[in-house]
Amino acid sequence: MPDTVSLPSSTRASRRSFLAATAASGVAGALMGASGVRAHEQTTNQLQLDLTDPADNVYALVKIQGDVSGKFTVSWGQGHIFGIKDAEMARPMLRYQSCRMGVYERQPDGAFRFRYRGLILYQDYASGAYIDRFENPYTGRSVDVRNWRSSIGELTYTKQGVRAARAFNGNTGKPYGEPYVLPWVRAGNIIWTTLDERVEYERPSDLEWRRDNAILRYESRWDELVDPNRTAASASTSFQTHIDWFSWLEMDDKSGGLMQGGAGRKFGSLEELPAEFLSAAETKFPGFIDERF
Repeated sequence: MPDTVSLPSSTRASRRSFLAATAASGVAGALMGASGVRAHEQTTNQLQLDLTDPADNVYALVKIQGDVSGKFTVSWGQGHIFGIKDAEMARPMLRYQSCRMGVYERQPDGAFRFRYRGLILYQDYASGAYIDRFENPYTGRSVDVRNWRSSIGELTYTKQGVRAARAFNGNTGKPYGEPYVLPWVRAGNIIWTTLDERVEYERPSDLEWRRDNAILRYESRWDELVDPNRTAASASTSFQTHIDWFSWLEMDDKSGGLMQGGAGRKFGSLEELPAEFLSAAETKFPGFIDERF
């Protein structure tokens, strides 16, 4: 399998001309880089990234999401959850805080294997207090809150897309097997990308089909992405999801679902996370929050 996606020479030449012109004029949103140059190559003091190339997309995304050297990173976020039913206005329901911690291991072919664990803690919408019981405004019933943690998961980021270690019965919004090129937007030194994590799957516990339409956005800095001395770029995140009712809400028989939105940031150590979150996580899931992988 070739290391680059080949283009006709006329296309490569025209693209180089376009990139040179936009670099000179400083047009916001232009994607910078030289055609066909790998992310590990560099001139003087910066890497040459071509964000129309799948291999460079994988490298840039991993540098934003984690650390290309294999060091531990953790993404933390907080947000709000609303209920949407029929034609009604959305109703505030919960807050939540979450983290995903893990390591990216570079493979001989340039892909990255990501091993991770995740955690979600739910909170009272008004006060932000961590909760174990919730009164569902749609049913009037008080239910046990099912705070969530995952076992160690594994994904591989490749030039053909993201491949899960475990097979599942379902579909993803961005099917595996297509050239992995993300939508990038750049304005000056700030760069954004959007990650499509929509999925529908058959839940093993009850064979019910579930849908999670998640769109994640990352903001980073171009100078950090192309800095050969940095193995990780800074990253702020925002996310929006539309998902079926949580099973613990006891609403599988009702139409509608949940709308979630939030924001967060990537950190290089657990010590940088909010102390109250770490304390609540340790209380509910002792020993789960750990940098060892």
